[in-house]
Amino acid sequence: MGLRLFADENVYAEIVTRLRAGGMDVETVQEAGKAGASDANILRHARGTDRILLTFDRDFADIRYLPRDVPGIVLLRFRQTPIEDIAERAEDAVRGLGEKGIRDFLVVITLLHVRRRPLASVADA
Repeated sequence: MGLRLFADENVYAEIVTRLRAGGMDVETVQEAGKAGASDANILRHARGTDRILLTFDRDFADIRYLPRDVPGIVLLRFRQTPIEDIAERAEDAVRGLGEKGIRDFLVVITLLHVRRRPLASVADA
């Protein structure tokens, strides 16, 4: 099975389109009928469909409340960056890491860096 992503509602359509054009399996919150759902509901859906959450929402990376059993979280952290540049960086980073580099990790992607922490160690912190 390839990399399966679940794009939070704050992820721009251009990013989803770019990832899909690159051959990635991306389901959006809207497609799942979860628009406006709570963070807990979003995580439940990601877990239940075995999809890695893709989001701009920093709350999902709060180590005090991070669940252990989510397949993975990719947090996009960009400020005043054109959407096209974010989409390109997200695709490059996700493709470069692959499923093994993302599954069971909290991955933070910025314009210049990619940081990874195992979810188990983050939840234990």
